[in-house]
Amino acid sequence: HDMDVIVDGDNAWGETRSTAEHRIGAPEGDTLLVWAIRYQDRWRRAGEIWKFTRRTLFVDWEELRPIKGTST
Repeated sequence: HDMDVIVDGDNAWGETRSTAEHRIGAPEGDTLLVWAIRYQDRWRRAGEIWKFTRRTLFVDWEELRPIKGTST
Protein backbone atom coordinates (compact mmCIF):
# COMPACT_ATOMS: atom_id res chain seq x y z
CA HIS A 1 0.00 0.00 0.00
CA ASP A 2 1.07 3.54 -0.71
CA MET A 3 -0.75 6.60 0.66
CA ASP A 4 -0.52 10.36 0.25
CA VAL A 5 -2.51 12.64 2.60
CA ILE A 6 -2.87 16.39 2.92
CA VAL A 7 -4.21 17.76 6.22
CA ASP A 8 -5.67 21.27 6.44
CA GLY A 9 -7.04 21.96 9.92
CA ASP A 10 -10.01 19.65 10.52
CA ASN A 11 -10.14 18.50 6.89
CA ALA A 12 -7.96 16.06 5.00
CA TRP A 13 -7.87 14.40 1.62
CA GLY A 14 -5.69 11.76 0.11
CA GLU A 15 -5.16 8.80 -2.15
CA THR A 16 -4.30 5.19 -1.31
CA ARG A 17 -2.86 2.90 -4.00
CA SER A 18 -2.90 -0.87 -3.67
CA THR A 19 -3.71 -4.19 -5.30
CA ALA A 20 -6.65 -6.40 -4.43
CA GLU A 21 -6.65 -10.14 -5.08
CA HIS A 22 -9.80 -12.27 -5.33
CA ARG A 23 -9.70 -16.05 -5.68
CA ILE A 24 -12.39 -17.34 -8.03
CA GLY A 25 -13.26 -21.03 -8.22
CA ALA A 26 -14.28 -22.37 -11.64
CA PRO A 27 -14.74 -25.86 -13.12
CA GLU A 28 -11.51 -25.51 -15.14
CA GLY A 29 -9.50 -24.52 -12.03
CA ASP A 30 -9.07 -21.65 -9.62
CA THR A 31 -8.24 -18.20 -10.95
CA LEU A 32 -6.85 -15.13 -9.22
CA LEU A 33 -8.52 -11.82 -10.16
CA VAL A 34 -6.03 -9.00 -9.48
CA TRP A 35 -7.01 -5.32 -9.44
CA ALA A 36 -4.75 -2.28 -9.25
CA ILE A 37 -6.89 0.10 -7.20
CA ARG A 38 -6.87 3.64 -5.87
CA TYR A 39 -9.07 5.10 -3.15
CA GLN A 40 -9.52 8.87 -3.20
CA ASP A 41 -10.75 9.89 0.26
CA ARG A 42 -11.87 12.93 2.20
CA TRP A 43 -12.01 13.06 6.01
CA ARG A 44 -13.24 15.51 8.63
CA ARG A 45 -12.06 15.59 12.23
CA ALA A 46 -14.80 15.43 14.85
CA GLY A 47 -13.08 16.00 18.20
CA GLU A 48 -10.31 13.38 18.40
CA ILE A 49 -11.76 11.16 15.65
CA TRP A 50 -11.25 11.40 11.87
CA LYS A 51 -14.31 10.30 9.87
CA PHE A 52 -14.69 9.60 6.18
CA THR A 53 -16.87 12.10 4.36
CA ARG A 54 -16.25 10.65 0.90
CA ARG A 55 -14.54 7.63 -0.66
CA THR A 56 -14.19 6.94 -4.38
CA LEU A 57 -12.74 3.70 -5.73
CA PHE A 58 -10.89 3.57 -9.06
CA VAL A 59 -9.81 0.30 -10.69
CA ASP A 60 -6.85 1.17 -12.93
CA TRP A 61 -6.44 -2.31 -14.39
CA GLU A 62 -7.42 -5.92 -13.79
CA GLU A 63 -5.86 -9.23 -14.68
CA LEU A 64 -6.89 -12.88 -14.44
CA ARG A 65 -4.12 -15.25 -13.37
CA PRO A 66 -4.52 -19.06 -13.33
CA ILE A 67 -3.58 -20.71 -10.06
CA LYS A 68 -1.47 -23.79 -10.79
CA GLY A 69 -1.96 -27.06 -8.98
CA THR A 70 -5.44 -26.38 -7.56
CA SER A 71 -8.84 -27.86 -8.18
CA THR A 72 -12.34 -26.91 -7.07
